[in-house]
Formats: sequence, structure tokens, C-alpha cells
Amino acid sequence: MPNLVGWDLNELGDGGGVLFPLQSLIGIQVTTWVAFDDAPVGVVVTQFPSPGTALAGIENWNLAVSEGGPSVAFEQLPDEVAAFAKTLPGFEVEEALVERTTEFGTVYKTDAWLFGLDCSAVDAAYRTFADGRYENACPGAVGLEPTG
Repeated sequence: MPNLVGWDLNELGDGGGVLFPLQSLIGIQVTTWVAFDDAPVGVVVTQFPSPGTALAGIENWNLAVSEGGPSVAFEQLPDEVAAFAKTLPGFEVEEALVERTTEFGTVYKTDAWLFGLDCSAVDAAYRTFADGRYENACPGAVGLEPTG
């Protein structure tokens, strides 16, 4: 079974996606939508059976897909956060943002970035997100070079 966690359900179902080939091999998959503030709407957050399971013998399979968390538009960001976000390579102001509060402060997440003004908050959130494929950033972080 391939690892589908972290992938957008629409991408998995597109012509080049893996859902249809998997369904033809092991049967129809069940999608469960779950409230999950760590991932944008449509992202697979858990799967059964787990990645690496042999396809032979699988009778049913389930993908839990995020209904999304508290979302915020770029225009709703505090001014300092918006200014910092614009320095992130590849950041698009049209992107959907998920807002998350940690014990150290608020962080924001796009499809590529997990960022905020407090490095402790970004670090705490990064350690708890289900998918570690995000770049993380906070002002003054080593290795982050502002682009504009």
C-alpha cells in the first residue's frame, strides 16, 4: 500500500493519480471527512491499512481526509505576519491558510509553508503536524533568505 498521507485527494484521483488503479486492484476505498486543523481541506491525514502493507489480502481501505481547520485569508493576517509571509519563497497571497494556535503563539500553514513570527510556536506546531513536508519559517531563522 503506498503512503497517501499528505496528498491532496483531488491529485490522487486525477488521471495520473493512484486512486483508480488502487480501486481496480483492491476494491473501492471509503473516504471519511474529519475536522483536522493541521491540514487544508482535501488532504489525506490518515489511511488504513498503513503504508507498506501488501496489497494482496486487503479487502477494504479507508482514507481520512481533512475538512480543514480554521482558515484565514491573506488579507486577514496581522500586518507583521503578512509582511513576513511575502518574504517566503514561492508564497502566493491567494493561497488558503490554516491558522493554528500553539502554547507559544499563532502559526499559519499553506500547502508548502508553516510559518509565524515566534520561532517557538513554529517549532511546536511543526512537531505536531501530521505531515512533515512543510518548510518552516520564522523571522531570523537560519537558512531563510528573504526574497522581497
